[in-house]
Amino acid sequence: SEQHFQKYCVISRAMQILASWYRFARRMESKAEDGFEGLGRNVGRHPKTYILAVTLFTILCSIGFMNYSAETDGSKLWVPSNTRAQKDSAYIQDKYGKGFRSGSVLYAAQPSIDNNLINLDAFEQMWDVHDNIVNNVNGAGFTWEEACGIRDSDGNCATSGPLQFFYSNRTYYNSVVKTLADLRTAVSADKFPTGQLINRDLIFGKYVINTTTDEIISAEGTTTVYSIGLGTTASEEWEQSFIDVMKIQEDGYVDIYYFASRSFGDVFGAAIFGDVQLLMVAYLLMLMITCFVLAKRYDSVGSRVGLSMCGILVIILSMAAGYGLCSGFGVKFVPLHQVLPFVVVGIGVDDMFIIVASFDAQDEELETSERLAKGLRRCGISITYTTATDVIAFLLGSVSSLPAIEAFCYYAAVTLLFNFCFQVTMFSAILCMDADRMNSKKCDFFCCFPACCCLPASLNASPVTDSSDSNDPSKQVEMISVGDNENDDLGDAGKAYQQVVTTEPDNAGADGAFVGGGTAGVGVMVNDKANVTKQTFKELNSMQLFFRDRYAPFITTPWVRVVVVLLFAGMLGACIYGSTQLTQGFDFIDFAPDGSYVRDYFQVARSLNMLVIEQNTPVQIVYKDVDYYTQSNQEEMLRIQEDFLDGRHNKGPFTSWVEEFVAWVPTNSSPYNASVNAQGYLTNSSVYYHAVEYFVNQPDYSRFDRDVKFVNSTPGDASTLSIDTSRVSAYHIDMDTASHQISGMTYARDVVDDSSIDPTPIVFASSYVRIETELVIVGEMIFNLVYALVAVVVVSLFVLIRPSAVLLVGLFVAMIDVDLLGMMFFWELQVNNVTVVQLVMAVGLVVDYVSHVMHYYLQQSYDKTPNERLSDALVEIGPSVMLGCTTTFVGVLPLAVADSIIFRAFFKMFFLIIVLGGSHGLVLLPAVLPLIPFEDISSYTTLDDSDKRVKPVNAKEMEEEEVGGGAVSNQQQQQQQPGEDVVVVGDNAVTDAAPEESEGIV
Repeated sequence: SEQHFQKYCVISRAMQILASWYRFARRMESKAEDGFEGLGRNVGRHPKTYILAVTLFTILCSIGFMNYSAETDGSKLWVPSNTRAQKDSAYIQDKYGKGFRSGSVLYAAQPSIDNNLINLDAFEQMWDVHDNIVNNVNGAGFTWEEACGIRDSDGNCATSGPLQFFYSNRTYYNSVVKTLADLRTAVSADKFPTGQLINRDLIFGKYVINTTTDEIISAEGTTTVYSIGLGTTASEEWEQSFIDVMKIQEDGYVDIYYFASRSFGDVFGAAIFGDVQLLMVAYLLMLMITCFVLAKRYDSVGSRVGLSMCGILVIILSMAAGYGLCSGFGVKFVPLHQVLPFVVVGIGVDDMFIIVASFDAQDEELETSERLAKGLRRCGISITYTTATDVIAFLLGSVSSLPAIEAFCYYAAVTLLFNFCFQVTMFSAILCMDADRMNSKKCDFFCCFPACCCLPASLNASPVTDSSDSNDPSKQVEMISVGDNENDDLGDAGKAYQQVVTTEPDNAGADGAFVGGGTAGVGVMVNDKANVTKQTFKELNSMQLFFRDRYAPFITTPWVRVVVVLLFAGMLGACIYGSTQLTQGFDFIDFAPDGSYVRDYFQVARSLNMLVIEQNTPVQIVYKDVDYYTQSNQEEMLRIQEDFLDGRHNKGPFTSWVEEFVAWVPTNSSPYNASVNAQGYLTNSSVYYHAVEYFVNQPDYSRFDRDVKFVNSTPGDASTLSIDTSRVSAYHIDMDTASHQISGMTYARDVVDDSSIDPTPIVFASSYVRIETELVIVGEMIFNLVYALVAVVVVSLFVLIRPSAVLLVGLFVAMIDVDLLGMMFFWELQVNNVTVVQLVMAVGLVVDYVSHVMHYYLQQSYDKTPNERLSDALVEIGPSVMLGCTTTFVGVLPLAVADSIIFRAFFKMFFLIIVLGGSHGLVLLPAVLPLIPFEDISSYTTLDDSDKRVKPVNAKEMEEEEVGGGAVSNQQQQQQQPGEDVVVVGDNAVTDAAPEESEGIV
């Protein structure tokens, strides 16, 4: 029918488009392979030139360090640019300054004594500590009396806390407190002697009140705060003196804890420095594993210790070049960059393993430049695939609204790009030079000395033997003459050998031509001079044998597949649930290392409900240049206070000059009471501001002097006096979780935003800057994960070519991301600054584990069964992926015992990334790959295409075709057409048009 015909036309058109895409992609793939082959050949022939060029390039990029700039201010790193909190903070700092730095002393009652601080003995110890601070703390030449930032109306230094009930004066205390009853009466007042309203929750922790008398009869904790009014540098020196004095302060009737504004940075920095030593241990372990893996033989020639060290050096150079270039362009260095080396080393070592494995798989009789050319041809696209995915994912992540993640992604993208370039040039050049060293039997690392000077002669044997050793399976490489050994049966010994990948070099001369290909194929050499045909076999190492003989048959067993799929499906279901239960937030106490005095202070304060950033957090409402004198504005300001206190996370009492002024001005003590209206408000603009100025200068109300900022537009003219800005303050409570913090801030902002005052007042607490991050952190996580997934799909389309393979890789990466989120919940990790960065880095590692296996599987011959193709792929790439996982895991293992919980969280995330990525790439993917019918796209190329593939044949198939023996005759060779290769199997010669892709023989 016409409908069916139209549907057929649509399908046909789609197939034509797909076929065109396949042809285009295959040509691009072939050109890329040719490019890598040419690069490898050029590097192999001129290794010193490439080493020098990379070194000079690194030095050039390192010039950028002259523009190096670090940023450690969390408010600038973890808060989106130009947020409301940042703008409000800037306005308040401009009007009121940055606020006071301080030193704090926390007193906690001892349960074994009385568990109560409301007694004479406890207060005597508090006064002793206070006197010790007053008399002995002297930082930057300033005593407490000279450094204090808050003074009472008489000019005396004032503290915040229980001593404030007695003007922070021990003499006054002794004069009014004679008995316990006197003490209870004094500390139970609702105002301090200065007239300031008291927030008991801010002064005492876990206190008990006599409901009849409203007296505080017991309290388990209290805090005294010493505010400092010096400049930043002098204040820090005073704080250091304060810390030194408190370190030697002995406990007595109560337990004493202390903290200063500089404390957190000091202990966190010390912990980071200590954990940096663990990083050095991690790098050393990575180096040791790399040496163990890259070694061809464990003797002084084949150990490859020098190559391993140079490989790590190449990675370090890539970091130096990347960091230098980014610094040169003005990208800030942030603390997050301390973990970037783990990603770079992990990915760099993976690339090293794959390059070396591909190089070693080539015929050792070839020149090193040809071995490198064919090795890079085989593995170049694979490592380009993972690098391109990583770089694009990080570049997309650099558009993050969080400056810390933006800077991290820039550094990561550039460094990983340089790492890839340095691996295929400098490291490959060093690999060739190291191979020449081994061929010359010179000692590893001490390459100037022959091997005979440092190892037994028995270990100096050449790694290649002649045909007389063909029956000895212990030889590393065996060469068999087909013509002379037609009845030779490799038997079981032949199963332990892997066929060498060889193709005809572009400049092959009369000495011989190599055809065949892939690590799964047999290499056949035609020698025109000797008229001898030989097969070359490479010995499989123990890991390759494991993957071929044990793992591949096991993972493709039907019942094993079912079990694997069910287990991963169950884990995915559990992790989907876990990801829905995942919470956001970060316990700032975790920044303090275990056993530090800062962590002790925070933990005890939290147990007493006295941790200021969670309970009784000061919050201020700031009014700008408004018409304060209007009755509507005064009423609105009072209404804002009432609405604010209705919030779930808000609490009084308000320190409000507005409320106190409105209550004072109609009274007889006010000289302006005659000017108030019938409702009790002073609304005369010419009188109002003078009345406020008089009010804040009264001793009982002088505490408001810091809250009201006057301005006189015409100096000397009293009629132009007005209020530039003013503030009132209260408290946030129960701000212990991210959701509570967001709720508290949002409610407070809604209150001021709904007011009729113009301009709109500001509501601000110091924690708002950090809470702004909580508002966007989840969105940033989703944003980066989605962008990374898009990068994977786009790059995969150009490498894997087949849409089904691209979708499968994208699905696996998405599954791993979901599993990571779910496992974070089960391991009690939250979505925060640290874990989001780990999730951004995760893509760079998990893509390697999945994409390498997929790419190598698709590279195998389609003339084999899917299970055989999987086996060949695992033999070729499985060991490199497994060793990459192992190396990265061993590298981060020392961080499990780090002092800082930040680094321990880093270890947990990396552990999850490695386990989940490795298990999906080496367990689930091999289990399902043979079940999916991927199209053989080689059929979409023409016979003229240089990427025409040749059929691989394994060792067993080669043996079967050797019956009859024989070699290529001179006549056959002379009849070979230009552009054709001769493939010899027994007595038969088969020609093919320029088969450049080396994956086997036809």
